[in-house]
Amino acid sequence: MFRVIRWGVAGLALWGSLNSAQGSISLNGTRLVFNAREVEASLVVHNQGEQEVLIQSWLDAGDGTLSAGMFAITPPLVRLPAAGKQQLRVLYQGQGLPDDRESVFWINVQEIPQKSASRNVLQFAVRQRIKLFFRPEKLMGSAHEAAAGLLWRLHDGVLSVQNPTGYHVSFASLKVLGEGYQGVLEDSFMIRPGATQALALKRIPALVPLRLQFESINDFGGLNGYQARLDQQAPVQAYLKPETDP
Repeated sequence: MFRVIRWGVAGLALWGSLNSAQGSISLNGTRLVFNAREVEASLVVHNQGEQEVLIQSWLDAGDGTLSAGMFAITPPLVRLPAAGKQQLRVLYQGQGLPDDRESVFWINVQEIPQKSASRNVLQFAVRQRIKLFFRPEKLMGSAHEAAAGLLWRLHDGVLSVQNPTGYHVSFASLKVLGEGYQGVLEDSFMIRPGATQALALKRIPALVPLRLQFESINDFGGLNGYQARLDQQAPVQAYLKPETDP
């Protein structure tokens, strides 16, 4: 799922901020997968507003730093007419990234509105960010199976997850349920290939039957539900939750 970041660029009157900050552009996806066997990957920007806007696009490594020239996005700057659309192409230079696991970057698409004719209007540039997953050609397994391949461990009241796969797994929600206990993570998060992460749940009681439930985000931005019975002695893997389960 993408994030929308807003910051003021000019203005004098606060009353104009709400309408101006909503933005008029939309993307045709919440993430982009770049398969190494393909020459490029692309996404489409739509201008749903009634005025022409200027669109600026670039990539970064997730911490705001640029992607060291490994990728290029074109066109980096383009005018988009009202009700118009523009395809953005992402190109890879062909070397520099691991071939045994996915790499992740961020695509930034920033809308710069036309200068208002009125001086008493607060204008905003609106930036949308979505993840770009670069997937090597000979990567083992599949992204669809990655969430089921995670290892979940309970130790001293703390739940941790290990990702032995070569794929990133993104979570939309997660909770642990048991008699007299409910631990919930409300914020989305992601675990990288090969990483182990302790989860910020309230301390989990010992010797209580516990059920893990979570939703992972697939390549298309949809949600897949998983569940597992947690074991205090050994790591467990979750399985895809049947649609008929409550």
